[in-house]
Amino acid sequence: MYQVSDLFKKYARNYDRTLDAKVLIDDLTLTSSAVVEFTIEDDIAPSGDFSIGTATASKLNLSLRTVETIPVNAKIVPYIRFLGSEGESEWFKLGEYFIDSRIIEQKVWKLTCFDRMIYGEQDFISSLIYPATMQAVWDECCGILGVESSADINQAYTFQVAPTGHKIREVLGFIAAAHVASAKIMKDGTMGLIKFAKSSQTVEKITASNYIKAPVTNPAKSITKIVVTSNNQGDTSQIEVGEGDESKTLTINNPYINQNILNDMYATLNGFRYVPYSMEWFCYPWLEVGDTIDIEQFQTLSWLEATMPWKDADFPWRDLPTFNTVLMKNTISYKGGLKASSSASAASAQQSETKFKGPLTRKVEHIDKTAVKENKNYYGVSITREEGIRVDSTSGSSAIFNGDTISLGASSDSGIYFDYLTGKYRINGTLEAVDGHFDGTVLAENIDTTNAKISVAQIEDLIVGNNVEMGPNAMIAWNKVIGSNAGAVSAWEDSGYATHITSSGVYTGSIYANQIYGGVANLNDEVNIGDPNSLMPKSLNFYNNASSSSWSGLSLNIDGALLLDSYNGVSIYGGPFNWIDIGLHGQDNIYLFGDVEINGTCKFNAVDFSDSYVDGLYTDNTGLHNHGIAGGTRLAKVDENNNITGYVTWVESGGHSHIVDAY
Repeated sequence: MYQVSDLFKKYARNYDRTLDAKVLIDDLTLTSSAVVEFTIEDDIAPSGDFSIGTATASKLNLSLRTVETIPVNAKIVPYIRFLGSEGESEWFKLGEYFIDSRIIEQKVWKLTCFDRMIYGEQDFISSLIYPATMQAVWDECCGILGVESSADINQAYTFQVAPTGHKIREVLGFIAAAHVASAKIMKDGTMGLIKFAKSSQTVEKITASNYIKAPVTNPAKSITKIVVTSNNQGDTSQIEVGEGDESKTLTINNPYINQNILNDMYATLNGFRYVPYSMEWFCYPWLEVGDTIDIEQFQTLSWLEATMPWKDADFPWRDLPTFNTVLMKNTISYKGGLKASSSASAASAQQSETKFKGPLTRKVEHIDKTAVKENKNYYGVSITREEGIRVDSTSGSSAIFNGDTISLGASSDSGIYFDYLTGKYRINGTLEAVDGHFDGTVLAENIDTTNAKISVAQIEDLIVGNNVEMGPNAMIAWNKVIGSNAGAVSAWEDSGYATHITSSGVYTGSIYANQIYGGVANLNDEVNIGDPNSLMPKSLNFYNNASSSSWSGLSLNIDGALLLDSYNGVSIYGGPFNWIDIGLHGQDNIYLFGDVEINGTCKFNAVDFSDSYVDGLYTDNTGLHNHGIAGGTRLAKVDENNNITGYVTWVESGGHSHIVDAY
């Protein structure tokens, strides 16, 4: 029920009420003089029996007499109001509709319009990540349809997988059914839920004076059992709750309702009851389908029909008896005045339990069951006129097969596409395979082999961007290295000493290694050993494997001069039983600058100590010696004129050695 003013209701209940109408067409307003007539049809039980989970579009049939241009698919909004002695009531909005078709007869435009629910016939393609809440899916549907939501959705209810293969209207119906409701575009243009419950409050009482006729069409309908079936993707299952025969059972098809949701539905609907009826009446426009109403029913008997004893007759003398029911289908008609045709249908117990089918019905049902239908989803597979065979997955990917296309991909992007014109498969994405064999040529801009192994390969041009890591047994066969040129060295120098490998050598700026093995090292400038900033001693060691019985040693061939220079001196060691042989060619000399310390035997052909000095030359211990003069001999002392001036006695010397400083 919609909220209106008391003045609106007061005027609406008058038998001599006066109405005014207008219609908004986009930005154009047409008054009652242009409005010939209109009807608005609302139905939440299109099957003819009570049901939930419906999402039916409301329909407006409008006749206008106007010379104005009506835009294509224009938005139509009808209004009514009442006039009376107390002034005008407010305008009451009767919904928002969009033109579906139009014809003109005798200068009168006849427009057929539907509300935005009609756009729900398009496929639902979700961009959500699943599992997702029903609230999120509901909001996504409303966003696609371009409407705001006025529904209260249970945040705990979820879709475990995307509802693929369904229309938007069907998805809205799935959510509505879980809330014991039907989805509907309300008169204010929002998407809402028409909910049912055993505890629904009566919102209006229709008296006998308000209708022309209101017969009860079947016994009261009540719900005591709910059965939910699911045949999504061909997998048929069923869950149920409650007890009752066929006439008291509500059966719905919904693959997204689980047992917990069903238990909540049963707690809400168990015991729900209404009386089927059909009524032509006065019309209260603020009532909405789904509202619970009371209808007075005039009941009387003639004397011939009154067969019961007088004491058993029970007739109300004042108030008429009423029955409680639901406004399920409602059609409002305006043609200067206002009336309504309302009803609620239900199958009788006999109709529910006895379902005889003729041969034609059985044949049609068999064809309907076994025939492959256009646009129907079978395990994610559907057949359409536009695409042929289409396979959709819950992740959003799809495959299309027809006479012109073989396409695999996600949404509108084809992951694998077969081009019939070129006879090639085109892949938009990453190809992953356990193994493969290619007889032809494989072309690629980049090949990433981070976790791959290339066993045998013939590579003509190998350009390495960063590092090349080689295993302990890796080898480069130089007879396989091609493409070297005579200007390789000069090109290497011009490149700033970038690393370059040719068949004759490796050219690079710096080499860092723990050990270097080889035969001959040709060095143009110098050899630096150790860190110049470190004070630790440095070593240059030379080894060979010659036996002790054969000649061994270090041969140092130098063109020019050998310069040994050190801040703390230079030490040359020949080993405990070895010696150092320094040979000179021609008349070359050895020049020693600074201090020279020689431990062991040193043999020289000739030594020139000019302008130098030798410090600390040691001689061996000579033992007792007297230089040929017997001890005790008196030796004369003479002056410069050889005159004897006195005597000394000669004493033999003991063992000693000499230290000589030569200048």
